[in-house]
Amino acid sequence: MAPWARNRNDNVRGSRADDRSPERHPPGRRGDGGTGTRVVSLQTKLKGYTGKISAAGKAGDWRQALRLLDDMQESGVAPDAITYNATIGACARCGRAEQALSLFEDMRREGLEPTVITYNAAINACDRGSMFDRALELFSDMSTGGTAPDKHSYTLAINVCGKTARWEQALSMLDSMQTGRFQQDVACYTAAINACKRAQQWEEALSVFEDVARYELKADAGTYVHTIGACNQGGQWETAHKLLLDMRKNRLKPDASIYGDTIRACTLDGQWEQALAVFEEMSGIWLPPDVTAYNAAISACESGKQWSTALSLLEEMRLDRVRPNEKSYHDAIDACQRCLQWEQALRLVDEQRAAVASPPRGRGSRSPSRGSPGRGSPSRPSSDLPPRPRNEGGGALRPPALVRRLPLPPPPPPPLLSSA
Repeated sequence: MAPWARNRNDNVRGSRADDRSPERHPPGRRGDGGTGTRVVSLQTKLKGYTGKISAAGKAGDWRQALRLLDDMQESGVAPDAITYNATIGACARCGRAEQALSLFEDMRREGLEPTVITYNAAINACDRGSMFDRALELFSDMSTGGTAPDKHSYTLAINVCGKTARWEQALSMLDSMQTGRFQQDVACYTAAINACKRAQQWEEALSVFEDVARYELKADAGTYVHTIGACNQGGQWETAHKLLLDMRKNRLKPDASIYGDTIRACTLDGQWEQALAVFEEMSGIWLPPDVTAYNAAISACESGKQWSTALSLLEEMRLDRVRPNEKSYHDAIDACQRCLQWEQALRLVDEQRAAVASPPRGRGSRSPSRGSPGRGSPSRPSSDLPPRPRNEGGGALRPPALVRRLPLPPPPPPPLLSSA
């Protein structure tokens, strides 16, 4: 059995009894047989070990924390609740949920009652270790076990609900916080909005966002991003765009992905012109588009039958050193097909095939975006980017089925033979 999971032996329990009752053997009294001195020594060792375990946890060394816990027990020093809290916290920082839960049970077997700090550390470990159901079980056990959750407990539990789309449970926890008169925390509201977004409950997400202002909390970038994402999923591009502008007004800089989401929401509602207008806003705030934002704009061109704009965006990707992927070409080809631009569509198919035949060396699916050059000269494209877009692209690119079925142009007629 692992050192951190084994039962404690009898002599360690006896040591803790001495440690808990130093008044029975007051140090310095004649005839105490040195018991008082031994108690002081045990207390000193206990604090020393606990401090070292805490330091190991802050350094992210959970193995060292467990070794120290094992060493202190072998030396006859019984860990107290603070020691266990520090060790469980060390495991939590590294997402070691199983080890944290084992320590949690060891603590109970030793007759030590878990505190709110213990529960919070165990919930955090389960969250980071993706044991979400167990994390919420621990939160539920707190009340039944007589340990009242604090604000941090609620924040951790609502964050788990956010990751698992448990939006109703997240909102119920928010109500409990208000009933318990906990100080409001924007992190709890942001996590609840995330839960609503993942469950595609955009109206609930927007309602929680309005509560942030109602309770005079300051929304952060994450609060806006999750709310905008929820609105985009619900096809509410106008609300999403308004929040995007409000975000900038509050000096919170959105990232390229949230612009891409808003562009897609406009396109899904048939607003391709608005989608391209949102794309242009990125240049106004010096935000380089990533491949997701470019793809969303090209998709808008396909929806609006703007084949020439789609090709221009592909060229702009090359200039911005953003490598087109399969979707980039797919939507641009579709735009050409819808406008009967067969030659352009077939040319793009050739570019896809060339990209598969000569993938970039030492790079992923995209190059550094404009404003983020690599180690080379920022005034020149990187050496693995050829001057023509037909040599760009990465990944397993395949032309759409419709293009693959297009008839090839007829071969040129044979040259006329001159009469003898």
